[in-house]
Formats: sequence, structure tokens, C-alpha cells
Amino acid sequence: VGDTTAKRPTPGMGVGGSIGLSIPFKATGHISCWAVSLHLMAHMYTWTDLNESFGKLDGTYTPVTPSLEGTTMQIALPIGIDYRIGNDAIESKRLAFGTSLGAGVMPNYNMSSLTGIDSIRSHNAFGFNPYVKVEGSVFLGICMKVRIMYTLGDVTLIDVNKPVHYRIDGPFKVTSNGNLMLSLVLMPFSSGWYERKWYNTHDTYNQHDRLN
Repeated sequence: VGDTTAKRPTPGMGVGGSIGLSIPFKATGHISCWAVSLHLMAHMYTWTDLNESFGKLDGTYTPVTPSLEGTTMQIALPIGIDYRIGNDAIESKRLAFGTSLGAGVMPNYNMSSLTGIDSIRSHNAFGFNPYVKVEGSVFLGICMKVRIMYTLGDVTLIDVNKPVHYRIDGPFKVTSNGNLMLSLVLMPFSSGWYERKWYNTHDTYNQHDRLN
């Protein structure tokens, strides 16, 4: 009888929210600009079946009863640079669509614990992960966006160095090594957009072409 270390993907899902702003700093054309992006995020993740048993040589796992679950509360502050085109870039109600591409870093603080296990203290971890994102926007009374964001880099969320009675008999870790976020962004103040900003050259093309 031997012992070994096994690694496997752990299913994890979460929900959260964010609030943020975009600060244009360089116009690149009639309806496009570069901008600094800054958001404050909070997410709650759940991890299920952390104590699945590695029982067969073919690499399959078997659920254990009672199962061991965990949760992670993450607070993050992504900071990056976006290239924006369309309605969101120049705060225009006359343009129906827009898009943006961005990249940056996401400092994050993670508070993780095992559900129902009071004998194991919570594990707190800092991360500093690069990210990339893409957004698509549509103006329907207000501007609404769909954002897809992916973070890279390992962050150890849970690190237990002793057995958990009746659930798992050895040390284990839960590590985040990639995070995909899908967000619906609502911009309520966009109902008052007026297309005349320092980075918008719209009026210099035609002084009478002011549609909002």
C-alpha cells in the first residue's frame, strides 16, 4: 500500500457584483478612445465534493458521504487599460452598439473556509493576477453591456494540513489557477449622456450634426 499526491479539477461556481468607472485619456478617432478602467468587485464562490476519493487506477474519483464543501469570499480591484469603440467610448445615445478590449492586473483578497467545519480556521490569501477582458454594449434606453473577463495565475484558497474527521484523511489544497467571469453591466446614468466630451471630435467634423 502506497501513498501519492493527486490533482484534479474542482467544480466551482459563484455570483457577485461590481461597481466601477472608466476614465478616457486618449482619443484615437471619431468614436474611439483609450481609457483607464477601475472596478471594485465582490464575489462568493462555492466548492463542492472536495473529498472525492481517488479509488481506482484509471484516475476516476468516487464521491464520499458526507461530502466536504467550501466557500470563498473574494474582494478584488481590477485596474487596466481599455480600447473602446462606439456608444460607451464617446457617451453617445445615437450609436446603438459598442465594444471594448482590455487588459490589466487584479489585486484580490480571498477569505475561504470549509462549510460546517469549525475546527479548521479560515484561510486568507492575497492574489495579484493579470486579466484580459472583452465587452459588447447595446443602447436600449440605457447602455447595457456583457463582459467576459479571464484572470490567470495561481492563488491558494484553502490549505489544510490535517485530517478532517469522517471526511478526508490527509492534507489538501484548493488552488484557483484561472477564473472566468461573465457579467451583465447596467449603466443607469447613460440615459443622460450628451455627446460632447474633450476626447470626442464629433463636432469638428460637422457642427450641425448633433443628434442628441
